[in-house]
Amino acid sequence: MTRAMRRRSLGALCGALAFLALARPAVAEPITVTDIAGRTVTLAGPPARIALQDGRIALDLALLDRADPFGRIVVWNNLLRRQLGDLWPLLKRRWPRVAQIPDMGFDDNGAVNLEELLADKPQLLVAELRARPVL
Repeated sequence: MTRAMRRRSLGALCGALAFLALARPAVAEPITVTDIAGRTVTLAGPPARIALQDGRIALDLALLDRADPFGRIVVWNNLLRRQLGDLWPLLKRRWPRVAQIPDMGFDDNGAVNLEELLADKPQLLVAELRARPVL
């Protein structure tokens, strides 16, 4: 297994673990999310307001919350509409709210309008490592 494959696998595993934490029933106990670099953030409980840097991650949420996979998303980069045009009408028909989620159009270099993002008051931003600015 190459180094890039291990990194991708580790990233997918970390993402899956974070989403499993999100899928738990809403309780008052704190949860801690750890990113691939080992940094942690502790939230008072499962986040109710999530921002997605890559909207394709929402498909993972659909596996964990079939009734309302887009219910927690307050803003995203709607790559599903832009890149998966055949899937988009099906998603809108099944979950009409998906069309109302603001599309931030995050770019792959991490550029985003922070004022607009913060106006949506997300409790958690899920971003891919590729969105991290290169120094």
